[in-house]
Amino acid sequence: MNRSRRHILYSASGRVPWMIAAVLLVLLLVATVMLSRAFRLAEERDIERYFDSIATHIETDLLDSAGQHGAIQSRMATRLAFDGPFDQAAWQSDAAALIEDHPYYELLAVLDGDFGVRWIQGGTGEGIVPGEVFPLSPQARARLARRPAPANTVALEPLGAVTPEPALLFMTPVTVDDQVVNWLAAVMLVPDSIRAMLTGFYLRDVTLSGDFGGVGFAIPGLETTESTGSGYRRTLSFQLGNGRSDLKIDVALRPETVDQMHSALPQFILVFGSVMAVLLVIAALLAMAAARQARVLSGANRSLKNEIRDRELAERELQFLIAHDSLTGLPNRQGMMRHLEQAIGAVDEGHQLAVFFIDLDQFKDINETLGHHLGDELLRQIPDRLARELEDEDVLGRLGGDEYLVVAQRRDSERVTRLADRLLGALDKPFRIEEHQLFVSASIGLAFLDASSPSPGELIQNADAALFRAKQLGRNQHAMFTPEMFAQVEYRLHLSRDIREALDQEQFRIAYQPIVDLETLEICGVEALMRWPHKDGYNVPPRDFIRVAEETGVVHRLSQYALSRAVSDLAGWQKDFENAPWLAVNISGAQFREAEFVRDLSVLLHHHRISPDRLHLEITEEVLIENLARNRDVLEQLDEIGMPIVVDDFGIGYSSLAYIKNFPISTIKIDQGFVRGIQDDADDQAITRTICDLSHELALKTVAEGIEQPGQLALLRRYGCDLGQGFLFMHPVSAAEIARLLAGPPPWAGLLKTHEESRDLLQGRGKTS
Repeated sequence: MNRSRRHILYSASGRVPWMIAAVLLVLLLVATVMLSRAFRLAEERDIERYFDSIATHIETDLLDSAGQHGAIQSRMATRLAFDGPFDQAAWQSDAAALIEDHPYYELLAVLDGDFGVRWIQGGTGEGIVPGEVFPLSPQARARLARRPAPANTVALEPLGAVTPEPALLFMTPVTVDDQVVNWLAAVMLVPDSIRAMLTGFYLRDVTLSGDFGGVGFAIPGLETTESTGSGYRRTLSFQLGNGRSDLKIDVALRPETVDQMHSALPQFILVFGSVMAVLLVIAALLAMAAARQARVLSGANRSLKNEIRDRELAERELQFLIAHDSLTGLPNRQGMMRHLEQAIGAVDEGHQLAVFFIDLDQFKDINETLGHHLGDELLRQIPDRLARELEDEDVLGRLGGDEYLVVAQRRDSERVTRLADRLLGALDKPFRIEEHQLFVSASIGLAFLDASSPSPGELIQNADAALFRAKQLGRNQHAMFTPEMFAQVEYRLHLSRDIREALDQEQFRIAYQPIVDLETLEICGVEALMRWPHKDGYNVPPRDFIRVAEETGVVHRLSQYALSRAVSDLAGWQKDFENAPWLAVNISGAQFREAEFVRDLSVLLHHHRISPDRLHLEITEEVLIENLARNRDVLEQLDEIGMPIVVDDFGIGYSSLAYIKNFPISTIKIDQGFVRGIQDDADDQAITRTICDLSHELALKTVAEGIEQPGQLALLRRYGCDLGQGFLFMHPVSAAEIARLLAGPPPWAGLLKTHEESRDLLQGRGKTS
C-alpha cells in the first residue's frame, strides 16, 4: 500500500469507522466459514449417497445372484426328479459344466434320502466319497428332516470340514410325489462366489471383507488392508435358513475415492472468501475515507474558490499598486510609462507632446528637519496644487521621492512653456501642514516628442537631463532639453562607470598644497586635493567627478579612499619630520551625513597614531546649514575629540554670523573669488578686511586661498589674515614633494625678504615725512 493510500486510511481513522470495519470483517468471515462448511457438508452428503448406492448395489447383486444359483440348483433337482433313473454320466456332465462356468462351486453331489453320497462332481473332501454319508451336523439334519417345500433350496451353515475356507452348503430336495427321494448338495466357496457375483463398476471404489459363522474372510481383489481407514463403512447381513448363522459383508469406501470425491471448492471458498472479506473491509475503510476526503475536498474546493476570488482581487490590487504610487495614488514610473506609450501613439494632429520632469528643491531639508510624516503629507498635497493647472487629458504621476512627471499635449511650445511657469507658480503659496507653514519650490525639465526621442524611456531621460540643467541654473525654474544636454548626460553616465573602475584600479591621486603662515611664511599645513588622471589621457575636473559620485552613491567610497591615503601620508611625515604640517581635508555633505562618520574618523586616526588636532575638516556653508540640529551634534562630537572645523568658501554662500557663533568653528577660509580681485576691487578689499576683523573678534583664524601675486599677499598680511595658500607659494604636489619641501627651505623663502624690504621702505618713508 503506497503512502497516499495509507494517508487516506489514516485520515478515516476513528472509533466508529474501525468498529464498523471490524464487525463487517467478522460477519464476512463467519459467512465465508459457513458457506465453506455448507459446501463441505454437501460433498459429504453426495459421498454418503454414492456409498449408499454402492452398498445397495452390492446387496442387490448378492441377493439376485443367490436367487439365480438357487434357481439353477432347483432346476437341476427337478430334472433329476423327472428323468427317473437319471444317467450318472449326463448329470456329471451337467455338474462339470456348472463348475466350469462357476469355479466357486467346490463340489456338487447327489445324495440319497439318508444323505448317502451317490454321485459327486468336483473336489473331494475328507469323508466325502460315493457310498459314504455326507457330513452334516445334527442341526442340519434336523433342519432337513422338516419337510421343505418342493424344490426349495435350503442354505446351511458353513462346512469347515469340507473346505479349507468358508463355504456354504445348499441342499435342494429331489422329490417325487412330494416325497424326497434324493438330495442335491452344492458346496459354494463364499469369498470366490461373492467376488464373482459382484461385477459392477463400483467395485473399484470399495473394499470388502466378510464374516461367516464367526470366521472372517477376505474377498479376492477387494481385500481390506489394516491401513485402510474410511469414515464410510457398512455391514451387510444375510440371515441363513437355520436362523442361527449370518453372512456378514463389510463394505468400506476407499480413502482415495473419498479424496477424489472431495473437491478443493470448500477450501477455495474459505481462502477466497477470507481474502475478499479483508478486501471488502479495506474497500469499506477506503470508501469511508473517500467520503470523508470528499467532504474535506469539498470544503477545500470552497476554500480554494474563495482563495481564487481573493487572489484575483489581490492581483487586481497588485496590478493597481504596480502601476500606482501607494502614497499619493498617482501613476508611478511604470504606470507613467504605459500612459506615455499610449500618448505617443495618440498625439493629436497639430499638437506637441511634452513631458515635464518636476523635482522639489531642498525637500530633503524638510523631510529631515520636520520628520517624514510631514514630508509625506507635503508630497500628498503637491499633486492637488499641480492638478489645478492641468487639463483633463493631461496625466500627472509620481516617479518616486520628490519627483513628479506630467504628460501633456499643447498646440505649440509657447503654451508648453506657459504651463511650466504655471506649475512653478502653483507652489508659491505656503503649504499648511499641522502647525507648520512650509514653502517649497521646484525645478522642471521639459522634453518634446520628436524623431530623436520616439520612446517613453528616451523622453523621460531627456526631461531628466533638462531637469539637471535647471538645477544647475539655480533651481525654481524650468529648462528645455537640447541635444547638448544629452551629451552632458552621456558624459555623466560614462563618469559614473569610470569612477568605479578608477577606484578598483587606484587611478585616483592625492595632491597636497601647502598652507603658509602669512607672517613668517613657514609651512604649517597642507590641504589634500584629489586628482583623477583619466585612463584616456585627460584630467577629470574634481567638480565633475565629485558631483557624479554624490549622485551615484559612490562618494562614500571615494571619500574613504582619499581620507585614508591622506592620513597615511600624514603619518609618514610625522614619522620622518618634527615639523610635520597638519592636514586639511574636504568633507562632502554625503560623507558628513553618515551615521558612523565620527566613529570611523576616530578609528582611522587611532590606527595611524595621529592626534585629532592634526586633522582639519573643511566643510562648506551649504553643508553646515542642511540640518542644523543634526550638524550641531556632529560638530560638537568632533570638537570634543579636539578636531578643528574649517568653514570652506566663506563669503559666497549664506555667510550667517549665527552659525559661526553657535557652531564650534575654529577657522574661516576666505573664498578665492575675493582674493583674486583684492588688488583692484574695493568691494573685495572691504569684504576680505571685514572677514578678517570679524574672525579676530570671534577668536577665529582665517585662511586665504588662491594667492597668486605678491600684491595679494601684502594686502592680506595688512588685513591680518593668518594663513594662506595658492600658486604664489606652490602648486599642489605629491606626498614625496611635500617630504622634500619639509627637508629644506621652501621655494617661496625669497618672498619673506621682499616683504621685509617693502615694510622697511614704508616705515622709512613714514619717518621722513
